[in-house]
Amino acid sequence: MIEICEAFRDNRTHHRDHLRELLQAHLKPVLLEKWDKEAEYHQRNLFKLMHELEHIEFYDEDIWQKCFDTISHKKRINNLTFLDYFNQTMRRFNSNPKGAFFKKLDSHIEKLGSHMNANRKWRYDFENARLYSLDELIARRDDTKYGDSVTTRGGED
Repeated sequence: MIEICEAFRDNRTHHRDHLRELLQAHLKPVLLEKWDKEAEYHQRNLFKLMHELEHIEFYDEDIWQKCFDTISHKKRINNLTFLDYFNQTMRRFNSNPKGAFFKKLDSHIEKLGSHMNANRKWRYDFENARLYSLDELIARRDDTKYGDSVTTRGGED
């Protein structure tokens, strides 16, 4: 499904509504049926899927709820870029009064905050959903301790 959305983005002969109708009618049932096998344990695929769905402005409540549920029960999110995107996306959906998820994602955001460790706290502002700039990191360098960074990669979930 990700590849179909990417291909559609490059081929602009059809309107986005055409792809949205195709997703709703034919691909949504297949995606939801195969979710556990295809998206549950693949963070990069989940990241790409969410990114492509946002790009084509496809905001189906069932699919997005599956995305948010999957993110919130992850044991580990290995990539800070993914954590940043997931956090920004959840906060944007949670604060949109016209959206279906208005004020419904607070618990998911709180669970996402459990992925913040000392290594990430000095690089990422979770409450404001942004990476610290280089100037901010340089200004804060005296506040960090030796154990606040990770030199090895963590395990997979």
